[in-house]
Amino acid sequence: MKRVVVSNRVPTPGDPPTGGLSVALLDALAGGSGLWFGWNGGAPEPRAEPATQHHDGIDFATLPLDEDDYDGYYRGFSNGVLWPLFHGRLEAMTHDWEARRTYDDVNRYFADHLAPRLCRTDVVWVQDYHLIPLGQELRARGFEGRLGFFLHTPFPPYEVLRALPEWAVLFDCFRAYDLVGFQTEHDMRHFADTAERRPGATLSSRADHLDWGGRSVEFGAFPVGIDIDETARIAAKSTDTDDARALLDFADGRPLIVGADRLDYTKGLVQRVKAFEKLLTDEEHHGPDPVCVQVAAPSRTGVDEYRQLAERLQQEAGRINARHNRPDFNPIRLIGRSLPRSTVLGFFSIADVGLVTPVRDGMNLVAKEYIAAQPVDDPGVLVLSTLAGAAEELADVAVLVNPYDLDGVADGLRTALAMPLPERRRRHALGLRTLRCTTAEDWWNRFLERLRAPRPSSRPWSSSHPAA
Repeated sequence: MKRVVVSNRVPTPGDPPTGGLSVALLDALAGGSGLWFGWNGGAPEPRAEPATQHHDGIDFATLPLDEDDYDGYYRGFSNGVLWPLFHGRLEAMTHDWEARRTYDDVNRYFADHLAPRLCRTDVVWVQDYHLIPLGQELRARGFEGRLGFFLHTPFPPYEVLRALPEWAVLFDCFRAYDLVGFQTEHDMRHFADTAERRPGATLSSRADHLDWGGRSVEFGAFPVGIDIDETARIAAKSTDTDDARALLDFADGRPLIVGADRLDYTKGLVQRVKAFEKLLTDEEHHGPDPVCVQVAAPSRTGVDEYRQLAERLQQEAGRINARHNRPDFNPIRLIGRSLPRSTVLGFFSIADVGLVTPVRDGMNLVAKEYIAAQPVDDPGVLVLSTLAGAAEELADVAVLVNPYDLDGVADGLRTALAMPLPERRRRHALGLRTLRCTTAEDWWNRFLERLRAPRPSSRPWSSSHPAA
């Protein structure tokens, strides 16, 4: 038996992980026979047989995508339709039937090359919205082993999901999986509500199991966590670097607010800098003016909407600096490039406030990393969006704000900056206890243990199922 992780993009073996999720999945595959399968993440090239590498006990098998695959499957349907749909941004959807056909075709391409590598005893764990149809494609090729799926984005309510013309066909792909996992209870309830509307699907009394056309499909909430001790170690080590010292020089003794995100419209970055400006003009704020450093790592640079977002963010930060700067004070520093994870964790460690205000997010591990990176003796405060999945776990730890309420975010920042040390220490200690309840290891262990557990028998897979 081997564990198999399938994801849209596979990390390069031996490279430092770019985030906590990569670390978690690598740990899930370590210590035994493991395979990580997916796209190589490179420039478009003709389809080919998988390239294989072995590193630290894990096999990596990666496929190239050609130009049509990249445009239709990745840019077109995955990120032009499913990403905005699952984040409730219907106005950003750019539905195209040709892109949908390419999305399905790439899932078949993945299945064609993965199925021959599988045996019945393998446990296969498919990751994220790019690969929803992969399970039924593997079943169609004869795979009878345990098959799980985990969604890293939010799952939309039925009234939002049905904006997708072929929503029922896509949703019925989940029928092929033995276990479907979500970030939060909220997302799980949305899934259950939609499932009850499908012909032939009956929800169990515990609301965590479906009898779906003779197949047994379980589902549940599995909050993604981080490696707390390793995050804290890296953060502490990274405070004594040139980058960290440059950040402290920029702050020049003023309170320091730090945010670090991918450049994406779901992160609420333009709203965030506007809320920071409200703090600067708030007559109720006493003490030295704070400075804000926002890391906005480039994302999907080939998409017009993302280029326009980068320009709007630059313009807004420039306007605020032009309006509020003084000879000894420049309020915002915008870093528009990717930084090593260690550098970001060092920034978090010395920040008085971590500002994490997405307008919608599946979990947001950055919020958890900020807490873990804080020094125990003098911790900072997390200001967190109520619309991030992490808010369910951190409601008593962070200062929660609505990212659409700019005055409310400014109030949250003022509360965080004025918070006395005993309260900061209390919240930080509670935050660490909370994070230790759902570490990265707990996440993948809980999911895989439940996936392997005995369950009611299902009918052999058949592509025929109740019609929409």
